[in-house]
Amino acid sequence: MFNAIIRFCGTDVSRNTIGIIGMGEIGRTYARFMHRGFNCRILYTGPREKPNDVDAEFVDLETLLRTSDVVSIHSPLNEATTCMLNASCFALMQPHAVLINTARGGIVDQEALAHALASGQIAAAALDVTVPEPLPLDHRLYDLPNCIVVPHIGSATVATRHRMVDRAVENLIAGFISAILPYPVPTR
Repeated sequence: MFNAIIRFCGTDVSRNTIGIIGMGEIGRTYARFMHRGFNCRILYTGPREKPNDVDAEFVDLETLLRTSDVVSIHSPLNEATTCMLNASCFALMQPHAVLINTARGGIVDQEALAHALASGQIAAAALDVTVPEPLPLDHRLYDLPNCIVVPHIGSATVATRHRMVDRAVENLIAGFISAILPYPVPTR
């Protein structure tokens, strides 16, 4: 009886090891939130070690994949990151690991991900970004019960949209009066 009930229980994120690929502003914000809010251990990887204003440990990609309970992608898409997470990466991950991609769809080899999910190589994936966007309705990822695909609508809440409008208006006003933009778009 207990096993039948436990099957419907989720997993707690508290005290997990969170692996962050890409420690820019979004990655650091996520790291702070997960460390302070859920007492998680934070690992991160990227092209170089960052000043540590977050309690996080810089590691190589292989260590991050082998050690993390959750792998969250926050990298830009470029030559070095295209299909960076592929079959060999999924083979390194723990069977209970979860992959989250809110960055760019092209960073993940989606066919390799579908295989890893279907075979139980990793536990689950949540994708806010795919290639293409949206995925065709007959794409294999939609059929997997351990994959959630929300094609670039993860930020579609009323409060988030209000903040986006407010910030855009503040930038417009600053631009019209030749002031410094309060929310500049990074140029790198």
